[in-house]
Amino acid sequence: MKRIPKKTPRRFKDKRSEADLMRACQQYLQLAENAGDIIHHDRLNAGNIVIGRRIVRMCRPGTPDLMAITKSGTVIWMEVKGPDGKMSVAQKAFKAKIEKTPHHFHHVITSLEQMIDVINILTY
Repeated sequence: MKRIPKKTPRRFKDKRSEADLMRACQQYLQLAENAGDIIHHDRLNAGNIVIGRRIVRMCRPGTPDLMAITKSGTVIWMEVKGPDGKMSVAQKAFKAKIEKTPHHFHHVITSLEQMIDVINILTY
């Protein structure tokens, strides 16, 4: 008889909660765009996908998960991380590059409330 683990494996829980957070953030950004608080938002996917025999490259490694543009033209880059999530070397390099430019901000988002605060601070 197989022994059933008492807890869900840690990496599964982290991925699941990060996916749930990503979904909630995207829904909030859509509501903010519909309300006119931001003028555009997008989900950015890094990596490659295979379509038939072709490999299609998405965004470059290190590109944040979400991007929003405010009415004033400020660009907010957001890297969504679940509990215990850490940024990769490529993500840290992207953040360092963005922080040198005016009107561009990079934030690591670990909760929906944090993302709402970032949007509210940078849009008003």
